[in-house]
Amino acid sequence: MRGKQLENTKAKIALILTCALLGFLLMLQFRSVRVNEEQTAAQPVRTEQLLERLVEMEEKNSQLSAQLEQSKQDLEDMRSSAAESGGVAKTLAEQLKRAEVLSGEAAVQGPGITVTLSDSQNAGGGMISENAFVVHDSDLLTVINELRSAGAEALSLNGERILATSEIRCAGNTVSINNTRYSAPFVICAIGDPDGMEQALMMRSGIIDELERFLIEITIEKHENLVIEGTKNKLAFRYATVVEGNS
Repeated sequence: MRGKQLENTKAKIALILTCALLGFLLMLQFRSVRVNEEQTAAQPVRTEQLLERLVEMEEKNSQLSAQLEQSKQDLEDMRSSAAESGGVAKTLAEQLKRAEVLSGEAAVQGPGITVTLSDSQNAGGGMISENAFVVHDSDLLTVINELRSAGAEALSLNGERILATSEIRCAGNTVSINNTRYSAPFVICAIGDPDGMEQALMMRSGIIDELERFLIEITIEKHENLVIEGTKNKLAFRYATVVEGNS
């Protein structure tokens, strides 16, 4: 009796263990199927996210490429503009320098001559006035005009730059140059062709011949490089104005 009950108990235990094992195996199988399903379901989502990311990166790459091309174009435009500005600036600088030379504001140098005129030391008597044996403002103007006609590009008289507005006039026993009085000797500096300017002064019946008749002492010296300083006075116009639209 006891033996039969023992066998029944063992059989029940074996059945319970078998059921438990089967349940465990079924649970593992279920979890495995579930995980596979989740992975299978997640795969399209992951792929879609990657595709979206790829599209986003391609759009950014396209934008960066466009920005790079625009930057290249901007750089080229800046180079062209700089080149044009450099040309314009160079031209303006050259025009300004030329204007400073023409206005007498800038010091200049170059080949030229100096003409020194001094009063005669042997004034004649008799019927000729002693006033004829001194250097006058008209004598200086004549010499300067001859030098200009011979191509003088810059002139000074006793260190005063000769401008279009310069005045050379008699002031008693002196000569006023740019409102400053000077007495003899008078030194005229001229930049230009030394030979041409000398020939203009020395031509027959010219200014030198005329002055030598009254024993005015004249010395002409040629220079390979002569410096003429700029004017001390700035040009100022009260009445003259630029005509609008005039090139």
